[in-house]
Amino acid sequence: MRTVWSPLAAALAALGMSTYKRATLDEEDLVDSLSEGDVYPNGLQVNFRSSRSGQRCWAARTSVEKRLVVLVTLLAAGLVACLAALGIQYQTRTPPVCLTEACVSVTSSILNSMDPTVDPCQDFFSYACGGWIKANPVPDGHSRWGTFSNLWEHNQAVIKHLLENATASVSEAERKAQVYYRACMNETRIEELRAKPLMELIEKV
Repeated sequence: MRTVWSPLAAALAALGMSTYKRATLDEEDLVDSLSEGDVYPNGLQVNFRSSRSGQRCWAARTSVEKRLVVLVTLLAAGLVACLAALGIQYQTRTPPVCLTEACVSVTSSILNSMDPTVDPCQDFFSYACGGWIKANPVPDGHSRWGTFSNLWEHNQAVIKHLLENATASVSEAERKAQVYYRACMNETRIEELRAKPLMELIEKV
């Protein structure tokens, strides 16, 4: 470490002003800035940093530190490579297409419900549901009709079919539901018995 006197520092010292400055200069810059006969001021502390300082810094590291630096570098490179591979795979991957019976049926229903002749920017409702409205007019006896009404009618038909068609593979709950349904539908038997089944039940209680 060397100290350098400059005329500016000497002038400040003459005025009674103390100053201290720390700087980092290259050897060539300092040699060019000093003329012959200049001295180093005590108030200016200069650190020389040559191109070999990086090599000396690496040589001063312990073997453990060097291994850690190499390991971190390799891990960072591996992480970058993995991210790049994932990005390439994501861009080139073809999205999966569902071709099952349910997917095809739902897709067909959606396409049939649309009306591509309508501009979606002008009337999105007609664009999305215009085809379904044309294919499903309001039935007689109904003030309104929609997709949920259609589903309700479909579910009622399925339940009626299950109750009226007994099979050997039905569960106990389904069998009881079928018996209850037949009892309610047999109006002739109901008129014959009238309140007799209810009275028998009350007497048992």
